[in-house]
Amino acid sequence: MDYIRLYTALLTHPKAEGLSDRAWRVLTLAWLYSGLHETKGKVPPGARRFVRMTSASERELVETGWIHRNGDGWVLHDWEDHQDQLDDAAELRRKARERKRAERARKRGAQT
Repeated sequence: MDYIRLYTALLTHPKAEGLSDRAWRVLTLAWLYSGLHETKGKVPPGARRFVRMTSASERELVETGWIHRNGDGWVLHDWEDHQDQLDDAAELRRKARERKRAERARKRGAQT
C-alpha cells in the first residue's frame, strides 16, 4: 500500500491528547509499517526496531488502546475500520498496470 489514511480528527481525539511525543512517533511508524508491508494492522516483533518501540511506548500505547499485544507483536486498534480494505493493494496495482498498458497502446496507435 502506497499510503495510509490518517484522520485529521486525531489532532483533538481524547485518546491522543495525553500521548507522549515518543508514543505518537511509534504509533505513526507502526501505521506506516503496516501499510508498507500490507500486514492488515499487524506489527510483528521483528519490526520493533523499525517502529522504534520501547517498553515505555508499548505500555503507553497499550494502556491508551491504540495497540493490542498479539503474542510478541502488536495489532493496531481498528486498522480495518480506518483503512480502505475494499480495494486491496494488489487490486490497485493490477488496475494501475491495466491503465498504463491501455495508455501505451493508445500512444502506439496514435504514432502509426
